[in-house]
Amino acid sequence: ELRRAKREHWELPNVRRQAIRRLLEEQQYSEAEALLRESKELDQKRPGLVAGYSQELIGLYEETGQPEKLLEELQFQVFQCGQHDLTYINKLKERLTPGQWPELRERILAGQTLYGDLQEELLEQEGLYERLMDQVAALESLPTLDRWEDVLRSRFPERLRDTYIQCLEAQMCLAGDRKQYAAVIAYLKKLRTYPGGRDTELARRWRTAYPRRRSMLDELGKAGY
Repeated sequence: ELRRAKREHWELPNVRRQAIRRLLEEQQYSEAEALLRESKELDQKRPGLVAGYSQELIGLYEETGQPEKLLEELQFQVFQCGQHDLTYINKLKERLTPGQWPELRERILAGQTLYGDLQEELLEQEGLYERLMDQVAALESLPTLDRWEDVLRSRFPERLRDTYIQCLEAQMCLAGDRKQYAAVIAYLKKLRTYPGGRDTELARRWRTAYPRRRSMLDELGKAGY
């Protein structure tokens, strides 16, 4: 009766997950593999579930020593499932020859599965610093610049400085209250630490461009500009 009830509700992921867990605990790996593959098909419209099934298959193939299936599933995971860290990308890299990896790496970078700032993390890990600088500059985000400043400053000090200036100009243009003005002006101290920092030049430019922003002028004065 229990088996019949499970089959009647087989479309429910939790029913199948319980069966998968039991099969894995009992080391019935062939049956577990078949059920995981079946679940990938049944739940193909639920990306989060599919990613989980794929990860379980990866673990199963690692445990049972099936390198060909492992490589195939790692590629599915990396190219078809959202990635929140570099774990599975690195697992895939470990199983490729140095000649195979660059092409797949470029496919990963060009794909849509890298979440958050994972694309930048992969560029850093691969030592592709010039491309990382290009990527960070294109995002025009002060938090992103801060995130990668320690990595990029020693390699591209002038370009990083100019990117900060560009972002600050854009932020000051959009700022509309004292708190936002103060947040942007605070970055002038950071600029001062760069070669030819141009902090005073930027402050003068803002005074000229926005003479009616009394709160901004006041904040500039407080900061020593």
